[in-house]
Amino acid sequence: MKRFTGAAMLLLIAGCATPQPVRDAASLDGPLPEMLVRLPPAEGSPEIMLLAGFGGTIDLSGDCVTVVMAHDGARQVPIFYTGTTIGRDSNGLYLRDRETADVFRSGDAFSGGGGFISQDILNEKRFYAASPGPACRNAAAGGVVSINPGMRHAP
Repeated sequence: MKRFTGAAMLLLIAGCATPQPVRDAASLDGPLPEMLVRLPPAEGSPEIMLLAGFGGTIDLSGDCVTVVMAHDGARQVPIFYTGTTIGRDSNGLYLRDRETADVFRSGDAFSGGGGFISQDILNEKRFYAASPGPACRNAAAGGVVSINPGMRHAP
C-alpha cells in the first residue's frame, strides 16, 4: 500500500508542475530568428491539423527556426499555428507553445503532432501573415513540417 501511495504522490506532483517561466528582457537587442506561422482560419472555419506523431530538437541558433527530426536527423523548417511565439529573455531565445505554454530553447527535445508537407507551401501567400524570407526558404531545402499546438518536452 505504501508503494502505491508513493507512486500516486509522485504522479500528483509531476502533474502539478508549472511551465518554465520566461523573464522579460525588453532591453535585450538583436533580431529574432524568422519563425513561420500560419494565418488563423477564416472566421467560422475549422483549424485543420495533420495528425502524425513525431519528435525532434528545437534549433533557434540560425536566422530561421528549425527542428532536427528524431526519427532521421533531418533538419526541417517548422510551420507553427497562430499563437505559438518566439521571444528573447535574460536566458536567451525561446519558443512558447500556444496550447501548453511550454517554453523551448535551442537543444530542447519535443514531442508533438503534425505532418510533413511540400516545400511548395512556402509559395502560398494566403497561408502566412508575411511571406517566408530567404533564411527559411534556404533552410527548407531539408523539408517542411507542420507542428500542431500542444508540443511537450520529450525526455
